[in-house]
Amino acid sequence: MHRTTDVESFDARLHEPDLGRYYENFDTASWLNDDHNVVFQEGDSFGVFAYEMPHVYTAHYMFRKEHRGKEARELSLNMLREMRKTYGAYTIRGLIDVDNRPSRLMTRLLGFKSYGIIAGRHGPCEIFCLDLNERFKDEIDG
Repeated sequence: MHRTTDVESFDARLHEPDLGRYYENFDTASWLNDDHNVVFQEGDSFGVFAYEMPHVYTAHYMFRKEHRGKEARELSLNMLREMRKTYGAYTIRGLIDVDNRPSRLMTRLLGFKSYGIIAGRHGPCEIFCLDLNERFKDEIDG
């Protein structure tokens, strides 16, 4: 896993059929050039952390089939640890389409807490938050 600023590979993933509707008119190059935003890459899978304000990011995972189940959970946890350790993140927010049950379940398995269903730009979604200081308390204190 590494941080990437590779516009071509990230932009290609954003505009694939399963994600394209979310990223119409998205300026990938400008977004990646903002040092506050963080994108991790492992193979063809990405973890995206959009800067919201100091210590607060919104996350989105775009994992390929090789990163499902346990592998996805471990890769996600590594990304979250890195956000806490290297980028000073305290809180991670997620918005997940209500129809995306597998992602909603994985988010809960990572330790995120649900704050209910809200109206998103593309329909109803569930909002989640994770306190990284609490999630990795043993690692921070120990």
